[in-house]
Amino acid sequence: MRNFKVGDSVSILEEEGAFILKEIQTNKVVLLDEHGFERYVEISSVVPRRQIVSKEIVLKERDFLSESKSNKVNFQIPEIDLHIESLLSESKGLTPHEKFLVQIDCFKRFTNEMIRKKVKKFRVIHGIGEGKLKTEIYALIQTKSGIQMHDDNYVNGKVGASLIEMQVTKVSLF
Repeated sequence: MRNFKVGDSVSILEEEGAFILKEIQTNKVVLLDEHGFERYVEISSVVPRRQIVSKEIVLKERDFLSESKSNKVNFQIPEIDLHIESLLSESKGLTPHEKFLVQIDCFKRFTNEMIRKKVKKFRVIHGIGEGKLKTEIYALIQTKSGIQMHDDNYVNGKVGASLIEMQVTKVSLF
């Protein structure tokens, strides 16, 4: 059993959100969510929260080919690499869920920066993997109007990146 105390900031495994530990019972705990609602949860599914600080998000730019009527013009498209080693200088000791939360947080911060700068297209490198990160990013995109996500960067028939296109006048921040 973990050493919890009332007032600790905790998370529930496989769920998003932060909770405050209100009461500890034999096999359950009472948690308060950010809206002040109580939730009874098995103590085995609760983990302590800790602050994870990611590196500054670095804009990478790659050539993107756009064809006009008479000639070809190269311009730069911003991108973010969400591989954990690109985001954190040290990731040892982090659970897969904590790494995933860092990746989602960095995606939201990067996207908000693109919205503020009124960038119409950018690339998100999420990796091939099992697709959980790509699926979550797609779900976040679906909650906003004026933003679309398309497959980009095929490697061996698999997608390791996505192209995000925005109508900057219609998109709101995350």
